[in-house]
Amino acid sequence: MRYALARESGELVMQVGRNHPMVWNTRAEIDKWISDHLELLGGLDWRVGYFFKAKFDRESLKIVYSKNGKEVKFK
Repeated sequence: MRYALARESGELVMQVGRNHPMVWNTRAEIDKWISDHLELLGGLDWRVGYFFKAKFDRESLKIVYSKNGKEVKFK
């Protein structure tokens, strides 16, 4: 587990029906999930690296490092 999904406030987003956060091991997995997630929610409202918001999502989301919670920067 290298990366996790968090709300703008920094609170980790938990998987539905589970007590653990949504996590990924590679940036490729993250990019695929973001693409799929945004497609389901009507497309991208805006995105800056790994900080993004879908058009029909109420909240902005970001990808953080799972160990320390720091925001992942786009390379």
